[in-house]
Amino acid sequence: MATQFKFELVSPEEKVVSEPAFQVTIPGEEGDVGVRAGHMSLVISIRPGVVTIQRQENGSVERVFIAGGFADIGQDHVTVLAEEA
Repeated sequence: MATQFKFELVSPEEKVVSEPAFQVTIPGEEGDVGVRAGHMSLVISIRPGVVTIQRQENGSVERVFIAGGFADIGQDHVTVLAEEA
C-alpha cells in the first residue's frame, strides 16, 4: 500500500497546495478528520479552522487556516475546496 496520496488545497483565488502528503487533518463540521492513503471515500463539510499537512511520515507539519468549505476524500487523493485560505 502506498504511504502518500495526492493532496490539493484550493481557494477561489488560487491553488494553495498541490503535492503528495503522508497525513492531513481537516476540521470537519462534526469533528476533525485525519486522512492517510487508503482512507474510505467521503465528501465532508469543513468548519473554519486549521488544515494540518504532514508530507513525510516523520516530517514536519504545515498548518493552513481555512474559513470553511468542502473536502473530497478518496483512497489516493484529498481535495479541499476552501472558501478562503
